[in-house]
Amino acid sequence: MYSIKTLPRDSIKHLMADAKKEGILFPKLDTKFICILNDDAEVVGFSGMRLLKSKAIMKNVYIDYHHRKQGLASELILTRLTLLKGFGYKIIEANCTEMSLSIHLKHGAKIKETYKNGITKVIYENL
Repeated sequence: MYSIKTLPRDSIKHLMADAKKEGILFPKLDTKFICILNDDAEVVGFSGMRLLKSKAIMKNVYIDYHHRKQGLASELILTRLTLLKGFGYKIIEANCTEMSLSIHLKHGAKIKETYKNGITKVIYENL
């Protein structure tokens, strides 16, 4: 069983270091972090979001290697979508890696642009 909470950046430094080793970066901008915890209250994954005036941007998702393939990335995406809809956002963007693109498309995102570096920008509209 897992739970999702909003936590400060300091509480996920150990996972951020692991994410960086895998090439997943989280800038120090005004990112709010949503974390997923296991039964022992250990943070096993996280994702971020930036709240702008006209749109929200969902940042990368990182799940600890030992907790992958359990639907946790989808849970973090769905939780953020629900929160952002509740905040009144009609446009939500995400920059996806090859690993996360299919999850976003499964939850209703549409491809907006594909960059030369392999990143794909998706958009959720009219939520």
